[in-house]
This record gives sequence, C-alpha cells and structure tokens, in this order.
Amino acid sequence: MKYPIPISVILTCCNSEVYISKAIKSILEQSHDLFELIVINDGSDDGTENVIKKFKDSRILYVKNSLNKGDAAVLNLGISLAKGKYICFMEAEDIASSDRLKIQYSYLEKHSYYGAIGSSYELINEKNEILHLFGGPSKSSLLKVWLLEKNYVKRQTLMIRSHLIKKHDLYFDDECIFMIDYDFVIQALEKFPIKILRKSVIQNRKLTEFIKVPRLSEQKKCILEIRKKQLKSFGIKPSFDEVSLHEKLMMGEYLDDNELKQSDDWLKKLFDKNKEKKKYSNQHLYNFFENKLKLAVYNNKLGGWSIEKKMVEAIGNLISKGCSILEFGSGKGTEALLRKYKVTSIEHNKNYYYKRSKDHRIILAPIQDKWYAKDVVKLSMKHKYDLILVDGPPGKLREGILRNLDLFKNISIPIIFDDVNRKKDKDVLIFFCDMLNFDFQVVKGELKEFAICKKSVN
Repeated sequence: MKYPIPISVILTCCNSEVYISKAIKSILEQSHDLFELIVINDGSDDGTENVIKKFKDSRILYVKNSLNKGDAAVLNLGISLAKGKYICFMEAEDIASSDRLKIQYSYLEKHSYYGAIGSSYELINEKNEILHLFGGPSKSSLLKVWLLEKNYVKRQTLMIRSHLIKKHDLYFDDECIFMIDYDFVIQALEKFPIKILRKSVIQNRKLTEFIKVPRLSEQKKCILEIRKKQLKSFGIKPSFDEVSLHEKLMMGEYLDDNELKQSDDWLKKLFDKNKEKKKYSNQHLYNFFENKLKLAVYNNKLGGWSIEKKMVEAIGNLISKGCSILEFGSGKGTEALLRKYKVTSIEHNKNYYYKRSKDHRIILAPIQDKWYAKDVVKLSMKHKYDLILVDGPPGKLREGILRNLDLFKNISIPIIFDDVNRKKDKDVLIFFCDMLNFDFQVVKGELKEFAICKKSVN
C-alpha cells in the first residue's frame, strides 16, 4: 500500500499557549523531515491559536474545535485525518528529541514483526529540568504481563503502523477518559507486538497542578473496568470480591490475613487458566505473580515506614469499630486502619493525596513554618474524632507539632505517636505530653516503638 507521506504526527492541545511553541518546534526541527503535523486545538479560550498560526509551514494541518471534546475524541479525529504510513502522538507540553521520528521510523522499517514502537521518556518540570526517567520492559511478551499491574507506555512515545489501526479498529475510548493510554495499549497488544526502546525520545512535562481527589476517584473506576476486561480475557467471569482482591494485589495495597490466604488461590486460578488460553508467557506470568505475592506478604506485616500490626491491635483496644481517627500522614497503615475505622488523613505530599476508600477523607496541608499549614489543621480539627495518630510529617518536620500545641490544648481523646524509638521523636513526645498534661506508655513492636498517650486524670 502506498502512502502520500511516511509519518503523521498528531499534536493535541487545549489552553496551551505557554508551551505549545516548544512542542511544535521540536517536531518541525526533526532530522527526518518527511511528515505531516496535525495540530488539533480542542476548544482553547486562551492565546493558543495565535501561537499556532505564527508557524508558517506547509507540513502543518491545523484543525480547531469550537468546543472542547476531550482527549479521546480529539485523538480519534487525528487518526481519521492522518495520511501517513506511521502515526505518532504529541501533547502541547511535550518536547520531542531531534531524532525521535528518524529513530522510530527506521526501526519499524527494519522490523516488520512489530506493529508499534514506544520508548522511555523523561519527565520534566516547567523549567525544563529533568525530574525522572520512566520506561517499561522492552520485550513485548513481558510488557503484556506488566500491563496487568498498570500502564507503562505513554501514548506520546508511540509510533504505530497506520494500517494496523484501521485493520483492528483501534481507537481511544472516551468511556475510559482518565486512562485512555492504558486501554489503548492493551487493545493494541492484543493484536500485535510492541517494542519499547530504552532510549528516551520525548520529554513529558509535569505541571504543578496536582490531580484532585474526584479525578483520582474517576481514574480508579476506569482502572477497575480495565481490570474486568483483562480478567475476562483469561476466560473468567470474576465476582465483585474477586475483582476487588485482584485490584488490591495489582496495586500493592494492604491485605488482611484472610485476603492474603485468598490471594494465593486466586493467582493460581489465573495461572492455570492462562495455561489453557496461552494468552501470556507462562514464565513471565509466574514471575509476576510470585513478586505480587511477596509484596502482599510484606505489606501484610506492616512495620518499616508504615505503622505496625501491634499498633493496629492497640487501637482496637482503645476505640470501637466504626470510630473516627485523625491521622497526621498517610500510607499503607491508612489502608489497614480503613478496614475498621473512618480515617481523616492530613497529608503534605501530593503523591499521597488520594482517597483510599469511601471512609477515607484526605486533606492536603502543605508544609508551612516547618509543619502542616496551621489553618488547614485547625479547620480539620473542628470535626469530632475518637483518636489521633501522629505519624507525620517525616523527619525533623515532626518537631513542628511543638510550635502548634494550642491546637491540642482542649483534646482529651487518646493520641498515638509513632516512631518513638527515634530519640528526636521521643523527645517530641515527652515535651508534648508534659506541656499538655498527658500520660504516655511506650509499646515495643517488631521493628519500632510507638506511644499511647492519654489525658492525665489529675
């Protein structure tokens, strides 16, 4: 089949006036210059269009939506307009390396076995500083297994044979709007192998805006739907409880003792089904499941950076099931506590700022004056709680609680301080209790110590 152009680059944007110029330039200045650049403006209401129109290049096809239609619809539009033998993707915040098209085009021309090629990518900030290098396994058979856990392929790193997209009716699903890359890559791997290059060919920009809890909730719904599709491909019609257990295993969440026992049987069931279906490499799948079980066993023990099982037991002796806990910090221990209690977590780290269950309330309190933002904590403490757990912020920042003792002067409920085996944390505990008239008892766990503080009777 003959194509009028070797490569179609689909660049999508919305309200991207700050960064889109760099993205366009990075494509126009490619060492491989035979391509079309389809720029789709998805209903921007800032100066994005003015920036785009400054580029006078015959290789640019500019399309504007009067209203925002969303990523999936815009990407599908781009695919329908593409005339190239190969299709690749960009976002307005991305920067392609100067040889991105040449590297990927050359590889696919020489390796007909692969239907698409991706790569590692560099995460950058607003100042173009490299924050991290991300990538997935280079072997297609291993990538297929790893996708049972999460997505390892950004669509912006992909170059795909256009005839395979049409042949297999591949598209971006707007019902999985928050996980369209994940869903698309799984669809593609069902039909043809994908090679992932270790070399980074693109920089993906991380903006300072963090993902809000409602969006994270929607992401989780999308992931659950993807999990169901994956499990059905094993030839299994999973129950609600099986999907829930599978999700916890894949995400490395805390499992209680009963769930841990069920996990071994569940993964064996999937492995046996795969022997019949031959959908995944048996060896890759066995190694993957083995690692997931090891992680589940480790997380079940708690301890380390997390609270210990002994603390969970101690809390059970202090308050009843269904009671409310205010927790400074969050992590695996939060997941354990949520099995019995309602938990409000005060968290400074945006990476941990997400709701873990319907009984979880998460509050973002950035560090101010070497502790959590006082006004945020003060507002949070207006609610009624049955116990307070001090497990953050980390390191020296925990001393900041001593500059905010006024917030606790009317507190009479039990307070637990974690990590008091560390001298500085124990000093904080002693000063706190002395100033606010609390008695405390230090409890030794398997790996560390915590203290139970109760208001003095006298």
